[in-house]
Amino acid sequence: MSILITGGTGLLGPVVAEEYLKVENDNVILFDININEIAFLQEYIKRVEMIKGDISDFKNILNVCKEFKVNKVVHLAAIADVDIAEKNPLKACDVNVKGTYNVLETCKRLDINKMVYASTGAVYGKAEGPVKEDTPYNPAAIYGATKVMGEVICLRYNKSYGVDLIINRLYFLYGPRMFFEPISPFGIVKNAVEGKTTTFERGRDQLFEFTHVRDAARGIILSLLADSKKLDHRVFNISYGKTIKLKDFAEIVKKYVPGADIELGPGKLELPRGFPLDITRAKKELSYKPKISLEEGIKETITWLKKNLR
Repeated sequence: MSILITGGTGLLGPVVAEEYLKVENDNVILFDININEIAFLQEYIKRVEMIKGDISDFKNILNVCKEFKVNKVVHLAAIADVDIAEKNPLKACDVNVKGTYNVLETCKRLDINKMVYASTGAVYGKAEGPVKEDTPYNPAAIYGATKVMGEVICLRYNKSYGVDLIINRLYFLYGPRMFFEPISPFGIVKNAVEGKTTTFERGRDQLFEFTHVRDAARGIILSLLADSKKLDHRVFNISYGKTIKLKDFAEIVKKYVPGADIELGPGKLELPRGFPLDITRAKKELSYKPKISLEEGIKETITWLKKNLR
């Protein structure tokens, strides 16, 4: 039997695959519209298949699951860039909503044992933290709205058709192989390694919560392997659970890139998500616990960047 990971060769998919392969004997199918070679999966190469495909195409994903006898699914594929989703809402809905429907309908028709849906803290919008899972939906952008719709469809497929699934709300993932947006805090990391100056006119007191990609992957695997009948809930925040001010983030960067030129103005940024997620439920029911401190994760990411910058 096999596990299918949609969005399988992005930032998170290969790490989920590796964590799964460490503990289970199934084969892993990495299903993605863009295939990227993953060096750290070479150890498991005989148990990994990379399939180019589109979750917007129902027959495509149905046939792949049939061919490889898939009995578990981790659904990560999405248009996750907030700006892209805002500029092209039709495409965002086609991938994030219709694509999720296609995955769920495949699970229903093939009686697939378990599915984990990767949602996001963006479903909360602007809220006061720490934010618990029963906080009402209040997305601040199209991206968050599409993930709300995905969650609602998932929960309906569970109630109406018995599709066994867990929803994980992930939050600001980072780590090796991430995309370094110039205006994000991790753009500061990239600029520092490249010897470039970073200037924020304001924002040094802005709070952020970052979750290392490996902690997120562990949370997903715990959800995937959990006995749903023994859980009280199906929706879990999976994050670091703590915030850091941008000025303190910058100090960590300077520690590992001596001489980094980072200029931060006072005050906060106009962001809807400056709060931590409450991970009490995941700790209690899934035995989830983030293991990688932000300092350790930043150091690792800097080391990776120094080796891989072109």
